[in-house]
Amino acid sequence: SDFTIGDSPTSLSLTQGTSGNSTITTTVSGGFNSAVSLSASGLPSGATATFSPSSIAAPGSGSSTMTVNTASTTPTGTYSITITGTGGGKTHTTTLSLTVNPTGGGGGTEALTDGGFESATSSTNSAPGWTGTSSVSGHNTIVVGTGSAHAGNANGYFGSANSETDTLTQAFSIPSTATAASLTFWTNIVTQETTTSTVYDTLKVEIHNSSGTLLATPLTLSNLNATSDSNTTGTYFKPAAIDLSTYKGQTLQLVFRAATDSSLPTTFRIDDVSVALTTGGGSGDTTPPTTSITAPAGGATVSGTTSVTASASDNVGVTKVEFYLDGALQTTDTTSPYSWSWNTTTAANGSHTLQSKAYDAAGNVGSSSTITVTVSNSTGSQQLLGNPGFENGSSNTSPWTTSTGVVSNSTSEPPHGGTWDAWMDGYGSAHTDSILQTVTIPSTATTATLSFWLHVDTAETTTTTQYDKLQVQIRNSSGTVLATLATYSNLDHNTGFAQKSFSVLSYKGQTIQVYLVGTEDAQLQTSFVVDDFALNVQ
Repeated sequence: SDFTIGDSPTSLSLTQGTSGNSTITTTVSGGFNSAVSLSASGLPSGATATFSPSSIAAPGSGSSTMTVNTASTTPTGTYSITITGTGGGKTHTTTLSLTVNPTGGGGGTEALTDGGFESATSSTNSAPGWTGTSSVSGHNTIVVGTGSAHAGNANGYFGSANSETDTLTQAFSIPSTATAASLTFWTNIVTQETTTSTVYDTLKVEIHNSSGTLLATPLTLSNLNATSDSNTTGTYFKPAAIDLSTYKGQTLQLVFRAATDSSLPTTFRIDDVSVALTTGGGSGDTTPPTTSITAPAGGATVSGTTSVTASASDNVGVTKVEFYLDGALQTTDTTSPYSWSWNTTTAANGSHTLQSKAYDAAGNVGSSSTITVTVSNSTGSQQLLGNPGFENGSSNTSPWTTSTGVVSNSTSEPPHGGTWDAWMDGYGSAHTDSILQTVTIPSTATTATLSFWLHVDTAETTTTTQYDKLQVQIRNSSGTVLATLATYSNLDHNTGFAQKSFSVLSYKGQTIQVYLVGTEDAQLQTSFVVDDFALNVQ
C-alpha cells in the first residue's frame, strides 16, 4: 500500500507582499489507509506556506490548498519549494517553483535566484542558483554572518594574496517579450596594493551563453577601484547598470570572475545582484488571473450554511476574489484562502450556479468556470427571490430581468430600504417598463407569500380614471400569464411606501415568473416604485 503526491499549478510567480495558491493532491493505492500530513520547506526569507486542510484524512486520498504568502522583504528570485506528505509510514515529496518578483509595478520581474545570497545558511561555495569555485586559499565564495554584507546576512567573496582565480556563476533566461533587461549589483573592493596606476587584481563581469562560451565582458573592476586600503570592510558602491536587452530570448550564464596575483591581497565582495526584466509593465500587463471554485464540487447537493472556497493566482498578484450566485455578486474576499459563507436557506431549493472572479494588481479580471450545485433544504422558512432589494445595482440586476434604466438610486424616488429600487415609468409619455424573476416554489411548501413595497406618485389630477397602470402577474416558465394578482394605477398614488402581499401557494411545485409591468399613456407622468421583495415559503 502506498500513496502519491502532486501539485497544480507546479509554479507560482508572486510580487513581494502577495500570495498565491497551489492545490496539493494525494492518491492512494494498494489498500493504503492513513491520514497524510503536509509540510513545506525551502521557502525564502519572510515567506510562509499554510495548508487547508493541514492534513488529508484517511484513507489519504484528497486535496489541500497550499497558500504561499510572501513578505514585502522576501528576497526576489526563483526558489524550489519541497512539499512533503507523510502518513502510514510513507513519505513522498513534490516540488513547486516559486518566483518572487520586485514590487513597484512597471511589469518588472527578477531573472536571478537569490541575488542577495540569503538562502545560504552557512559559508559555502554554492547556494540555490549560484555555483562557485573552491579557491586555492581555501576560503568560500559565499560567506554568511561576517557582518560584511551590503544588506542581509550574506555576500559573495573573492580574492586573497595568492595567485588564483575564483568565480560565481548563475544561469538565467531573458524572455523574448522583454522590453528591458538590466544587470545591477553592489560591490565592495578592499586592497593593500599601493599603486594608483597599475592593475594587479581584477573582478570581471562576464556574460556567457548556455554552453559556457564567453559572449561579452561588459565590466572590469580592479584594485584601482578599491574603497579601502586596509583589511577593513570599506564601503559598497553600485556600478552603472549593464543593459542585457540585446540577449532577449536567450538563456545565459552570469559569471563574476576574480583574478588576484601572488602579493598584496585585494578582496572583492558582491551583493544584491539583480537582473530586472520589463515585459510591458504595470498597467500594460494584460494577463488575467486564474481562478476556480474549489468547494463545493460541481454537482454537489448543499444545505444550511455552506463554505464556498476559491483559488486564485496571478503573475502580478491577486487583489480580490468575488463570488457570484446565479450571476449575482454575493461577497468579496481580499485575503487568501478566499471563501464565502453561503446561507443556502436564502436560495430556492433546486439548481444554482456558482462562479468566482479574480482581480489582479494591474486591473485584469479572470473568471472561473461556472459550476452547478443543488440546494436541498427540506424544512424551515425560505426566501426564494434573489437580489430582492435590487442592491446589486443597475450594472448587475440579475437574477431580475428589467427594462433599461429601471433599477435606480435616484434621490428623486428614494428606496424603501438600502440604496436601490426599481422605478418604472414616470416619463409623462407613452412608455412600458417591466421587471421579471423566475423562481421555483417547492412542492413541499405549506405557505408561499409574495410581498413587496410600492410607492406611486403621479401628475394626473383625475380621481376616477386609470390612465397609467401597474400589473402584478404570475406567468409560467414560458411567459404565459397564469394570474394577475393586482392592478395599481395613478389612482393609488400615496406619500410613502405601502406593503403589498399575495399568497402564491397554488403554484407550489412549479417554476413561475414573478412579473410586474407598468404602462403609461402619452401625457402626465405616473411613477411606480417597488422595493424589498420577498417570496417566503414554509
